[in-house]
Amino acid sequence: MKNRKINGVNVLAAMTAEQYAWCGFKLGDEYDVPTRGKFILKQASGNLTKGQCMKEVVRWSGTGFTTTGSDADNSAGLGAQITVTDAGATVAAGALAGLRLTVMDVGATPDLNVGSIIKGNTAGASGSAMTIYLRDALAAEVTTGISLYVWDPNYVVATAAAAECCKGVAPITIAYATAPYFWAQVGGDAPVIVHDGATSTIGAGVALSTTAGAVEVAVDNMAKIFLVGYVVQPATVGEGLGLIKLNDLR
Repeated sequence: MKNRKINGVNVLAAMTAEQYAWCGFKLGDEYDVPTRGKFILKQASGNLTKGQCMKEVVRWSGTGFTTTGSDADNSAGLGAQITVTDAGATVAAGALAGLRLTVMDVGATPDLNVGSIIKGNTAGASGSAMTIYLRDALAAEVTTGISLYVWDPNYVVATAAAAECCKGVAPITIAYATAPYFWAQVGGDAPVIVHDGATSTIGAGVALSTTAGAVEVAVDNMAKIFLVGYVVQPATVGEGLGLIKLNDLR
């Protein structure tokens, strides 16, 4: 296939951490490949099979923290700076910048779900503190059972449920432990695993299936709202690859 290299990097080849470091691109960069479609550079957090649909997952999460609220119990708000007492994992300084922080009460009756964009962070490690700086202060009271979640639209795994949001399709098989960086297809005609491939027809709209990473013909109104795309060439067998004209999955 012509026109599939970007700065010498093959769009249809996964990259190791070392290759990603010198490729000249960063996660979230977009590129249009003539005759193929639109691609975005992403990182897999689990193995992917060629043609699987993907969803974003949490990049980092934590619980114990202190904040810059204006009073002793932070009832006036979380503020714009949060210090996590234990980062729980290695996090490079600035690695969370630009990502979305969500503060959520994960108790039996969740009553708090607010967020802000991260401006920057200090380096973190398991057993060590890490400070997160927010673009906008959070006016939410700290209570017990509060957890922090950092979401990254370019950190992905295979979808597992029909109600999830598709963030692209894996154009190749990904072994994330060795080469997790790859160009995910988010537009154009793409090979996609079709759960009911043998019965799909040209022009049919497809939405996510309960089968991991697959799509199926949308039959109810709710599924039709979240269409992944339309069948260009049906799969010949169930769980086979069909050619799907993707909607904009950015």
